[in-house]
Amino acid sequence: MAELQMPEKWDADRELTGEMVRAALQEALPASESLSLEYLGSGWDFDAYLANKTYVARFPRRKAVAENLPREVTISETVRELVGSAFELPCLEIRGKDQTHFHYPFLLQNYIPGVDLDELEHPSDELARDLGKALGILHGVPVSIDRDGFFGRDIRDCMESFDDVLKKAAEDRALETTIPEAYEWLGGFPDIPDDYTGPERFIHDDLCADHIIVNPETGKLLGIIDWSDAAFGDPVLDFIVFVMSYGYEFCDSVLENYELDVDTGFRERLEFFAKTLSIEWFFEDVKRNKDLAKHSVWVKNAFRLV
Repeated sequence: MAELQMPEKWDADRELTGEMVRAALQEALPASESLSLEYLGSGWDFDAYLANKTYVARFPRRKAVAENLPREVTISETVRELVGSAFELPCLEIRGKDQTHFHYPFLLQNYIPGVDLDELEHPSDELARDLGKALGILHGVPVSIDRDGFFGRDIRDCMESFDDVLKKAAEDRALETTIPEAYEWLGGFPDIPDDYTGPERFIHDDLCADHIIVNPETGKLLGIIDWSDAAFGDPVLDFIVFVMSYGYEFCDSVLENYELDVDTGFRERLEFFAKTLSIEWFFEDVKRNKDLAKHSVWVKNAFRLV
């Protein structure tokens, strides 16, 4: 049997081995006569594995993440009720509460077969339409549903965001040597947009390419996953991924299919956060000693260098 690939080790407070993954899933899926496993990747909060090409198992990287699992299940169920059939969300179940193979309970969800948003050779017009309509439905959810303050709020401080990446660039020369145009933009102290003051929209708030699943044959949207950060806040934060993945022209196509009005400062914040957040994620790859190619493309798209 081939050795199961292990996740990266950043920011985890526990050990995870192939034997632990296999034992935990054999107990969670007792009806399986055999168990095929594939390591899908690691994010900030989870290490993910595909089991029997049917289920995705997400193992928390830290105790605080494990303690937040019931909240993520509730968010996913709530969003599914709110958006209807606009796109697919995985059904989440907490497993492993009483088992000894892994340190924490973990999430088991149905697998949505497809590819990540940025794996397409060219995004289709149908995908832009699907994404625009999906975000229109999502952002149209009224804040009145949050009667108990269950969902967080995310209105970014533009000056604080700029200062954060400026500090990172001063401490590490990777951006200066790799994408000097972005480094020069930081050093030129550009105009900082005003913070968002419009109506709070219901946002995914972690809408990266890995969380948007697309049918590679039809180019249509299949699903949106990983809703643990869902909040009410600035809608521009859900559009930045389109700039990073394929540039401003594709983002404009998505916006053409977005049925809600945007505020007068939307475009300025879109470009500003596309630049600052792409730089921030670039430096996270530097910190984790990862290949910079993917996030370098994101920075170049944000700065119109592609």
